[in-house]
Parts: sequence; structure tokens; C-alpha cells
Amino acid sequence: MSNPKNTAPAQRGGGMVPAFGPTETFPCDESTEPMAVIHLAMEVSRDELRAALAIGHAELSGTPPLADMDVLDIRREVEGHLAAGTTYQLQRETAEVVRRVNDAGILADLDAAIDRAYTLPAGPPRLQPQPRSGGRTVALQTIDHGEVAFTEPTWCVGHGWQAGAGIGRNDITHNSVRVKAGAATEAHGWVPMMSAQISWAPFVELVPRVVVELDLVGEFEAEEVTHVAGALRTAASRIERVAAEAIRLRGEVL
Repeated sequence: MSNPKNTAPAQRGGGMVPAFGPTETFPCDESTEPMAVIHLAMEVSRDELRAALAIGHAELSGTPPLADMDVLDIRREVEGHLAAGTTYQLQRETAEVVRRVNDAGILADLDAAIDRAYTLPAGPPRLQPQPRSGGRTVALQTIDHGEVAFTEPTWCVGHGWQAGAGIGRNDITHNSVRVKAGAATEAHGWVPMMSAQISWAPFVELVPRVVVELDLVGEFEAEEVTHVAGALRTAASRIERVAAEAIRLRGEVL
């Protein structure tokens, strides 16, 4: 689910505050079947936006430079950081509720309330999105072939990070948005574990490939290991999804 355009502005203190998102949907737990998508609206200050973007960008090792990130990537980083904190807290509370609420009557009342609020009658089948192809023509200055023009696929985030870098033609690379996973811990704060993206150097590679970066070093309280293990399962699921998308994209290349 994606909505890159501004939503209706929120009114506060007699003024209108611009609203953004959701840019994409963040799963709370990829090991279970989702039941509903919940959209929340949060009012945040400039300092809070700075903090969320700084943390998200640091997890990408500072690449690409902020100046080269497009609007959707910036929003994904901010929303992803906010979603990660919410997911961590909800997972802790979910485990506690499951452990403590064992009364069949209470569970039935909870489920009945959820069914009233978060289910809809079956409607007509949803149309499946068709694979996107094509893209736009861009050009980069290379040190061995001068200006090289090529088609940038629609999933590529752009080439601002390569412009003026003194690259050769074979270095031209299409990169997708990075998919990340990590865990929020009390001792270490947010711990990044994995990032993955589709990458394709069209002048030297026949098909897109998957770049995976793993980063997990630390000592954790025993109680936190469950959350770390869950985050690793989420990381594995997201890597598989990126790989499946890379395989699908082969049909647009070959």
C-alpha cells in the first residue's frame, strides 16, 4: 500500500499542519498472516524528524548522501524508524496479553469487538498489479566511454550517487530501495541486523542480483533474545521477498 501524496492537513492551534504518508506498509510480524492495515497520524516536530532521519540514514552507513535521496526514500526512512519503535512495544505487549488473558469469555469479547471494527464483507476480487517495465533515459559521464545514455528501470532509486564520481561504464549500477530489519533493545537501543536491495550493473550483468548486508554483534539480556530472534526471522523473510522480486524482474530484462 502506498500513498506518496500528502494526505489532508491536520488542524492544530488554528493553523494547518501538512500531513504525509503512509508511504508504505510496515508489517508488525511477518511470521503471521496480517488481518488489517492500521494507519496512524502522528504530529512530530522538526527535531523529531531530524532524529528519525538521522538514525535511519546511519543504518544505511550514510549512503546514499542525503542530498541524493529522493522524497519517497526520505519518507520511508522516517516512517520506518517510527514504525520500528511501535512494533517493538506492541510485540512486548502482545506476548504479555497472550500470557495473562486466558479467560475464554474475555477472548471471545475481544474477538467480537475486533470483528465489528476491523473486518469488511467480501467484495469483488482485487485486480493484481501488472509488472512494470520500461523507465526513463538518463546519462552519466564516464571516464572510459564519455557520456553514456541508458534506460533507468522504474525500480531504480536514481544515479545521483554516481554522478561526478569518476566511474567507468561498467560501474553504472541500478539500485532499488533498501529493505532493512533490526530490533529495538533496552541495552543497545535500535540494533540494525540486515539490509538488502536489488542491484544491477546492466553493462556487465545479465540480470539483477541481490545485495545483502548482515550486521549483528552484541551482548543482550536473556529476555531480549526473543525479540532479537524474531527480528532475525523478519530479516530472513524480507531477504526472500527481495530475492523473489529480483527473479520476477528477470522477465523484464531477458
